[in-house]
Order: sequence, then C-alpha cells, then structure tokens
Amino acid sequence: GISEYYDPRMSNPEEALINRQMIESHRHRIREKLNSRHAEVFDLLMDGSKRREVARIHGLTTGQITAMLARIREVVAD
Repeated sequence: GISEYYDPRMSNPEEALINRQMIESHRHRIREKLNSRHAEVFDLLMDGSKRREVARIHGLTTGQITAMLARIREVVAD
C-alpha cells in the first residue's frame, strides 16, 4: 500500500509516490551504468544510513563511499 512509501515530510501521498518513482528510475540507471554495489550503496543512503555505516557494511572506507557517490551523482544527473 501507499503507507510504505509515505514520508511525513512530504506534503501529500502523490508527492511521495512521484519521489519514489524518481528513486526507482535513479536506481535503474545506477544498475545499468555502474553496478549492483553502487545501487546497494544508493539504497542504504536513501534509507538514511550514514556514509560511515554504509562503508562498514560493505567493508569499504568512507572515502571509497564518497567516490562511489560522486559516480552515482554523475549517472543520476546525466
């Protein structure tokens, strides 16, 4: 249902859904242009995890996460 996509910071459910669709679109591009690890990092950060936590989960340094994020931003902004 919509409840799993609802973010109280959003003004309405439609806005939350549009945001969710945008995230899905970004995730697809990340998988297509980069790889699934980048997509997993993207997901964790979108879910509110801190870079330090994501680095620990993936056995990487925060610097490596920052570099991955830079690549993700390039792909998403392209």
